Amino acid sequence: MINIIKTNQRLLIRWLIANFLAWPIGLFIAIVLSYTVVNIFHPKETNLILGLGIGLTVGISQWFVLKKYQKISKWWIAIPCLCIGIPFAILIMMEENGNTLPVLFNIDEAGQILFFFTAGVLTGIFQIIVFKGTLSNSYSWIILSGIAWAASLAYNQILLSGIIMGLITGFGLIILIRKKVILTS
Repeated sequence: MINIIKTNQRLLIRWLIANFLAWPIGLFIAIVLSYTVVNIFHPKETNLILGLGIGLTVGISQWFVLKKYQKISKWWIAIPCLCIGIPFAILIMMEENGNTLPVLFNIDEAGQILFFFTAGVLTGIFQIIVFKGTLSNSYSWIILSGIAWAASLAYNQILLSGIIMGLITGFGLIILIRKKVILTS
């Protein structure tokens, strides 16, 4: 029992650190790539690839933590990059071109929260698929992912966003481990 508690504590601490560091690193990568690559093809100064950068670094950091506890596909890395990055890029392009979101999402902050909740749910769906079958029985991960991404992006504080995401998904992982939905090695 004590080993399980220590393992859960270690997992949670590593998970929080990984998510905390992923956000500013992703922001830095997105800024560098925006100025060196994207702005050559896209004339406006833009946050176009911000979601791709943060999604990529979150995916990488979470994968490095999870692979110590469970066999996990490298697709885990690409999923947040694509599922958060693509909708974020679409949102930015629509705003830059003076277009509005569909009515359901076009309620300023509340609409953007719903938009990113939807992107987070999409992330969660693909994550349970690639988690080598051990997370596939847990539909709660889909909701946790949606809440985590929406809360992280809605709060809009880059340093706290990673902590918010890490807390929500980290405690979710611990609960799933305790319910034996995730089998750790």
